[in-house]
Amino acid sequence: MKRRAARVVRVRSWLLPTLIGPSLGALLFVIGHGVVSGASLAKMVAEVVASCLLGAALGAVLSLVDFGLLVARLRTPPTSGRAWVSSALAGAGAVLLWRWLRPSLLSAPSSHLVALLAALIVSAVVVRVLTSQRPSAWLRFS
Repeated sequence: MKRRAARVVRVRSWLLPTLIGPSLGALLFVIGHGVVSGASLAKMVAEVVASCLLGAALGAVLSLVDFGLLVARLRTPPTSGRAWVSSALAGAGAVLLWRWLRPSLLSAPSSHLVALLAALIVSAVVVRVLTSQRPSAWLRFS
């Protein structure tokens, strides 16, 4: 009985930072960049809204990456403080990659989608591989 309760706590300590952390990281990055660069208030508000949407999408990608790495037995999902830090880093990394990969405004929508998906997936995989622990011997799928 106690073992089941411990698993629920682990899932919660992984899922909450995985879904909320990218939005916080992206939000802090965009606000910091806007303050340093002296952006107008309207531009900062638009970037904050876009970064929160990007963070929400990144939370879903992080969940899928964690599940894929766990099934492949390459990494275990991070929990607690490590999950918060890695999720926030993934959010800031996704914003940086999007700024670097972003096609011109008059490009086809498919090129924008490909650049966005590339930024999300690369950021999620790199951060999770670098910050997650390797699975221990007790990890068994039965």
